[in-house]
Parts: sequence; C-alpha cells; structure tokens
Amino acid sequence: MAWHIKGKRSCFLHIPKTGGSWVHSALQVAGLRVVPVRSPGSHVRHATWAHLRDRRHHYSIERTFTFVRHPVPWMKSVWRWINTEPGNPARIDQHVWHPFHCARLVPGTTFTDFVVDVYGKQPAWFTRMCEWYIGPPGHDRVPHIGKQERLAADLLRILQATGHNLDKKQIRQVKLFGKQHVNTTRQFGTVECEPWVIEMIIDQEREMMERFEYE
Repeated sequence: MAWHIKGKRSCFLHIPKTGGSWVHSALQVAGLRVVPVRSPGSHVRHATWAHLRDRRHHYSIERTFTFVRHPVPWMKSVWRWINTEPGNPARIDQHVWHPFHCARLVPGTTFTDFVVDVYGKQPAWFTRMCEWYIGPPGHDRVPHIGKQERLAADLLRILQATGHNLDKKQIRQVKLFGKQHVNTTRQFGTVECEPWVIEMIIDQEREMMERFEYE
C-alpha cells in the first residue's frame, strides 16, 4: 500500500516483502499520522509511483520513499509467503493491478521449482518490479530509498531528509521497535537450495543489485 504521512507532503511506497509492514508500524510508533493512498486500478496495498501520479494533487505529495532488499532473501520470502498460507495468491484480486500477477505464483512447489518457474514467466522479476515502483535506471521517480537489511537506521535517515524532524523520544521509539522486528527467516526457518539456484537469482537480478549496491 502507498501511505501518505498527514501534514508532511510525503508518501511511502511499499514494495512487497521489503519490510513495508514494519515501516508502516514504525511510522505510527513514531507518532506520525498515516493514511492509505487510494489509487484506482491498483491493489490497495501496493500502488506504484505511476499509480500515485494521478493522486499527487489530491494528497499534495511532494516527496516519496521506499525500501528494497537483496534479491536472494527476497525470493525466499515470497516463496515462504505463498507456502505459509497457500491461499495467499488466490486472495489477490485478479481484476486490479498487483506486482505478483505476472509471475502467477503457485503454492506447493519446492523453492528450486519456484525460482525456475518464476524466471521462466518473468525474467529479472524483482529488477523489473523495482523499476515499476522507482522508475528505470537514470529516471528515478522515488528519490529516497532504504534497504530492508537496515530498516530502522534507513527509515530515520529518510524521515530526516524528507523534513520529519523527530524528537529524541520518537527516534528512541523507532530504534526500540526495530530491535523487536520479527525476522521471517527465524520465524519459518531457513530455505535450503543448491548453489546454482542462488547463482540463477543473482544472474537474473544483477542489474538491480548493481543499481542498489548489493554485492
């Protein structure tokens, strides 16, 4: 979902499985008022900058930010999501845009089969998805980008850069909330796979990794 921070002409765009639910909660913990940006034609949780474009005047949005993630744990997180609750993909409304539609996710497969299947349907899936949300390289539409691997620190940096002058109490609350963040790897266990599967993900998503400085 795209979230508008009331009174502060800024908006958070949530790329799936990059810590967006935590960011939304952390904004509330910090005492900021957030409301969903309603965008026609988009799944309510995951509007992109293009969907947001038609709503900027209505919400007076001037600054946008989002988070990205290393593609290997990102792919594992998506696979866990569809297999933790097999009905998850089916609950996505087929009549509105959603970033998972193109991959036609199928629960019940092994992680290896999932990776091969997804890239057979949508090469460089996560790289393309980041472009949907941020814009293509050299034409960034979202100037403030954090990383899931350092959620609390990057959120605080972004809030400061976008004019949200948090006091010491608010900063402390966000940092404490960051330590309480539940990592899905610990919650659901590690995902084992052959080295060639990891190499396939990295090869497919190399452009995204270089763009956002992942090794």
